[in-house]
Amino acid sequence: MSAPIRIAAAADTQDVARFFSGVYESRRGRGAATSQGLFERTIDVLFPREDAPTVLLYIADGDIHGVVAFRIDPDRQRAELVTVQAHDTVRGRSAAQQLLGETVRHCDREGVPVLVTDVPAADVRARGFLRREGFAVVIDGAADEAAPEEGVVTYARSV
Repeated sequence: MSAPIRIAAAADTQDVARFFSGVYESRRGRGAATSQGLFERTIDVLFPREDAPTVLLYIADGDIHGVVAFRIDPDRQRAELVTVQAHDTVRGRSAAQQLLGETVRHCDREGVPVLVTDVPAADVRARGFLRREGFAVVIDGAADEAAPEEGVVTYARSV
């Protein structure tokens, strides 16, 4: 079952920031010391800067339960996946997959051939998700099956 996905508007800024703080707190504990800082950084990074990414929202039961943000390079040769997050409350509903799928369709409509992202090598969950969604590790500009054990891993997939 799919939920409505829509492009975020400036009016969604506070709700999106609250969503990210809620995800952070659900994974690190209620009242996590840095959740307010995360709230402020989310607003600063996603809204309303000139180079702000496109933000798509996964709406379930009238609330934001997932967010994807991506930025298309000015040369339109690639798009950067900034983040894809689904709240634990929608686990099993394929929220992240639906958001990523809509991102790929958006890039395809815009004629952008490649979607790339960087993830910490230690984030096994994100790395598994990306592989399942058709991303491959990129090392020195070429796809590679191996991934570094530490640092940041770059993934890419054709649109």
